[in-house]
Amino acid sequence: MSINNDGFHTPLVGSDKKQLRRYTEDEASPRTSSKPAGGSTSPPGGDTGSSHLATRKHMFNKRRTINDVAFGLAAVGFVLMVVETELFMEKVFDRTDTPSIVMKACITVTTVLLLLTVLFYHRVDWQLYMYTNSVEVRQICNF
Repeated sequence: MSINNDGFHTPLVGSDKKQLRRYTEDEASPRTSSKPAGGSTSPPGGDTGSSHLATRKHMFNKRRTINDVAFGLAAVGFVLMVVETELFMEKVFDRTDTPSIVMKACITVTTVLLLLTVLFYHRVDWQLYMYTNSVEVRQICNF
């Protein structure tokens, strides 16, 4: 691997490959045990890298689940609209019959639920953006 001077391909392993260089340490400080007397190695904020990644993964999974639910609601609403329209056009029932009213009510319910999932998706997406970019003021996305 070639090392460029622009810093993009700077390896984390030294040229002798015997000692790893941590990107959070100063290069001038010698590598010593940084364990405090209490035994805790977590940063002062208490947020370790693994918990940060686990939280992001949980948020991604939550966003994906909301997206799947929204797709399912949209598909059900679309199918119900097409079926109701086709049954009306074939004169199977009139617009004022009970099956037509029930299907229209189901279409309305799926539409309202779809709008709620879209709002919830954007809320989770905004929280994920805030968490990923370490924005400190998180009251904006907690509506």
